[in-house]
Amino acid sequence: MSNDASGSLEKFEKLKKSIAELDEIDSSSLIEELETISREDTSPETLIAEVPREWFSEESIIDFELDGSELENPAVIEKTSNHQENKKEEKNNKDFRAIIKDLKLPGKIKLAMFGNSLCRSLLIKDKNRVVQEAVLSNAKMRDKEIEDFAKDKNTPSNILRMISNNKAWIKSYGVKRNLVFNPKTPNELGIKWVKFLNKTDLKKVSKSKNLPQVVATTAKKKIQDEEKKRG
Repeated sequence: MSNDASGSLEKFEKLKKSIAELDEIDSSSLIEELETISREDTSPETLIAEVPREWFSEESIIDFELDGSELENPAVIEKTSNHQENKKEEKNNKDFRAIIKDLKLPGKIKLAMFGNSLCRSLLIKDKNRVVQEAVLSNAKMRDKEIEDFAKDKNTPSNILRMISNNKAWIKSYGVKRNLVFNPKTPNELGIKWVKFLNKTDLKKVSKSKNLPQVVATTAKKKIQDEEKKRG
């Protein structure tokens, strides 16, 4: 096993241990318990129906539109029975982002590590770095998601750095390109990866007014060096 792989495994095990200690839930059974939550086709409404109630803060109010299948969930019925009259009015004000916000830290970490792509896309921007980094430990993470994280200007800089330092992810041209074009990427990483861009992208970087000047200058120098080589 490579050093990177063993390091990731060690971090993953530490995260599992930490969430188990936080609420005394056996982390070894989490994947089975959260099978529905981890499915990529699970809707926001079903996600909320399946998230254990103890993950939420006591003052949290869960309210969302139910369909027939979810009416079989006693916890959901109990939580929503007193709010049926206001469901339609509050529907547009209480979405899945607000529900995520109501989760306690252990719940957020578990949802980050085992939740589907919707959970990952929201929790990668959580204020807590432990939650952010737990998303990258999610075994169902797809390459396209990493590219999207690298491109998103709202992705935390520490996550951009982790993506850059991952040998498997950084092999992708799309990841390198998106990191360079993201103004939030730390300057030293932008400078490092701009040298791997093709001529078309180099020209775009060199003329960009949205990127750090030092990255644009590095791109210009790379273009000049290539032109000198061609004579």
